[in-house]
Amino acid sequence: MTAYYTGRFLGSILAGFIYSRMNKFLLFGISLLMFGVVVGAIPWCALYEVMITAHVVLGIFGGILAVAIYSESVLIWGPTGRGRSYLMLHGGISIIASVLAPIATGPFLTDRSDDIYNSSSIQHASANTSILYNVTILPNITSESPLIGTSFVNPDEQPSRLYIAYSISAGLCLLVALPFFRLFKFSKSNKMAFSSKERNKFIGSFSLFLKRLQLVNVGAYSLFHNAVDYTFTGYLSTFCVKYLLWTNMSGAMLTSTAFFTRLLGSLIGIFLVRVFKSDTLLLLSTSAYTLGLLGFTISAHVLSDVGIWISVCVIGIPFGLVWPNFLSWINASLIPVRGEVSSFINVTAFLGALLAPMLFGYMMEEFNLLWFCYLCVVKSIVNIINAFIILCYSRSMKR
Repeated sequence: MTAYYTGRFLGSILAGFIYSRMNKFLLFGISLLMFGVVVGAIPWCALYEVMITAHVVLGIFGGILAVAIYSESVLIWGPTGRGRSYLMLHGGISIIASVLAPIATGPFLTDRSDDIYNSSSIQHASANTSILYNVTILPNITSESPLIGTSFVNPDEQPSRLYIAYSISAGLCLLVALPFFRLFKFSKSNKMAFSSKERNKFIGSFSLFLKRLQLVNVGAYSLFHNAVDYTFTGYLSTFCVKYLLWTNMSGAMLTSTAFFTRLLGSLIGIFLVRVFKSDTLLLLSTSAYTLGLLGFTISAHVLSDVGIWISVCVIGIPFGLVWPNFLSWINASLIPVRGEVSSFINVTAFLGALLAPMLFGYMMEEFNLLWFCYLCVVKSIVNIINAFIILCYSRSMKR
């Protein structure tokens, strides 16, 4: 996962340079094609170094796709209430992929009775490719599921057929890429313009210094939110199994519940964005999932299983609201979300996703597993402050 997030980080930086200099249809087509090729090749990477390299390359093309999808989605639907509802729906569709990916992969895993490894972080791995509005689904791979053609194979077990799931995902990527190449050919023959090369300009009459400060605040919000988002769902099952002594199955079910409630939040958000403004809904949803994390921490202290389940539901619903509203506010009130801005948001997002697991892992290993809860709460409180600054900025701009 560290290799994959490193690739997403590098891909986001690269996309900032090439997005406005390249035909958008060709960009989508090549990125999807290469994404599919690497996905199909991963199960056959027998050497550890080759496997790491493959995940970095996969992350690079995933990062390029994420930047392009952000930019095009916001450009197509715009800052209107209807457009914000479409962004919510778009986010909900990507979460559906996160929920279905582990289920689709299940039939191809090796059956084992001695289930000694936790699969939650793997389930999260399959979800991450779609959670940030990606257009592909990666099957999940677990330590308990040996792969044919890799060094993970155990001769005492039946060989895994997981390569079939990866091949199906790769095939879907290639099929999705074909229409973009056709659109590229059409756009070239009709002399359609490349992706917009217009220079991004800040919105509003504030001084340039204040606008840049707010852009830094936006980057901080993106970094801390994704640090909590990815780490919470990635470590959730591990925490429950090791600290609360749950079974692996219960931990995996809790992780699935977290994704399902996030989907529910996105669907509810389709209607809420017509009632609340983006800045208001952003602050409310950030505060709500912070309260959920506080409840999760208290439940962990008193070893309340019921409290854990309730808290995860409370956390998941506002999580589904945050990101589309965050993008909508930036696009409507600060600066248009085009190539460079989309790249900046992705860079900060995946920087948080890359660095946070190292901090969480160290604190949980060296001190106490409860640091998983403490760090999530602290970072969420920081984001409440960031969201409040965003709200104040919007209100001052209107005045």
